[in-house]
Parts: sequence; structure tokens; C-alpha cells
Amino acid sequence: MLKRTRRVAAATIVLPLALLTACSSDTPAPTANPTAAGTIAGSTTTPATSTAAPTHGDRDSFVAALLAGSTKMTTAHVEMAMEIEGQAVTMSGDMKMAGASPAMQMTMDMGEAMSLDMILLESSLFLKGIPGLEPGKWAKVAVTGAMAEEFEKSLQQADPAQLAATYEKAVKDVKFVGAEEVDGEPVQHYEVTMDTKALGDTLPQDAKDLPDTVVYDMWLDADNRLRQVVYSVAGAEVEMKMSNYGEPVDISAPPAADVVEVPNS
Repeated sequence: MLKRTRRVAAATIVLPLALLTACSSDTPAPTANPTAAGTIAGSTTTPATSTAAPTHGDRDSFVAALLAGSTKMTTAHVEMAMEIEGQAVTMSGDMKMAGASPAMQMTMDMGEAMSLDMILLESSLFLKGIPGLEPGKWAKVAVTGAMAEEFEKSLQQADPAQLAATYEKAVKDVKFVGAEEVDGEPVQHYEVTMDTKALGDTLPQDAKDLPDTVVYDMWLDADNRLRQVVYSVAGAEVEMKMSNYGEPVDISAPPAADVVEVPNS
């Protein structure tokens, strides 16, 4: 159970960083589905009602803007909602993306299946809510070996220099959908086609069977930061929203007395 839980936690933690930096999903045949937006409780997305010209009218302009916006992402609040084969999964928490070691504190709710609290800090993953673990205790798992390799492939995308090379190669086409609002904030909605082959070694090992292209719907705020990402993959509806950019975030390890060391095997 613990080994499976670690895999679930790893995948959940990597996804927000991957989407923030335009990495691809690891499941086949993705297609954009902007109608999936609005699945996060209390969130709203107002469809385009304006024929305003796009701020970024071509691929090169969009890539340059997205890169410029990504360099401003030091902290963020993240909310994500997924539905996979009838199973609803929600996640919320905060991220630090500055420095060599991004950090994250998240809560994931899988309904009756599982509810987890997760902290990623330096090279350690802390998990609370694992079946069999004493209530209130955290399991500490060293992010080493194969797990570390998979984390590194995604976490390295938080490096703006790495981002520049990845975006430059991977963004194949950009279409402006319209001026919209996300939770009352003016944004611009784009449909972005990514070339998965151009992503190369940054993809996890089990993502090599992706189709040639992946399509995301992305909403950018006035500072060219990702505000929302929506896509549909093999029957899974996924929505992610980012907010509170640059606000102070406190991510720290649980008290030592509440931590149980767990071997990473």
C-alpha cells in the first residue's frame, strides 16, 4: 500500500509543476476540452464574448510571453480537479518555484479511496493519511533512485533556462480563442499544440508512447502567467488553476516528533 501511495503522491506533486511549465501528460490521445473548466468548487470561467485582438498573435510571440511570465512565478496557489472513470480527485495547496529545489505542500482528496496530505521539501516527501499509519503521523520518504529520476525530469522544468529550450522546441501551434475571465480576472484564452517528440528526455519514461502532438487550453493573465489549464485525456477530465502568484508561502517539514522514517523500496 505504501509503495502505491508513494507513486500516487509523486504523480500528483509532479503534475502541477509539469503543467506550469508545459510538460505533457503521460496518457495517450489527448484532446483539448475547454468545456471541462469550472469543475473546481467555487471557480468560474466566463466564455469569450469579445472579438478583441490577441495580445500574442503568433507562436513566437506567445512563447516569448509565456517564458517571460514563467520567470515571475516564485510562488503560487494551485487547485486541481480531475475525473477519471467516474472517480473524482481534487487537490489544492501552495508551491515555491524559485531556487534549485522547488517545494510544495498539497492536500489530495480521492473521496472514499484516499485522502492525503503531502509535503515535498528538498529531497524528502512527507505523507499523512496513509492507511496503517498512526493518525497525525507523517511518513518520510527519501526521494532517491528511480523516484528521484522521475521527479528530476519534471522539477527541472521549473528552471527558466530549461524552460526556454523546451518551449522553443515543443510549442508547435498557438490559436487565440478569445478574451475571457477566470474568477472575475481578465485573461486571454489560447489553444496550444505541443510537439511531444521535442520534449525528449524531460518526459517520464512511461510517457514515450504519446501521440505526436498534445493540445492544451491555456489562459494567461495580464502578466503572461498561466492562470488556468484544461484538457481531456482518454476519458479523464482535468482542470488546474493557479493564483496568488508571488504571495508569501510557508512550506516546512512536519515536527520531528510526528515523523516516521520509511524506507524507499
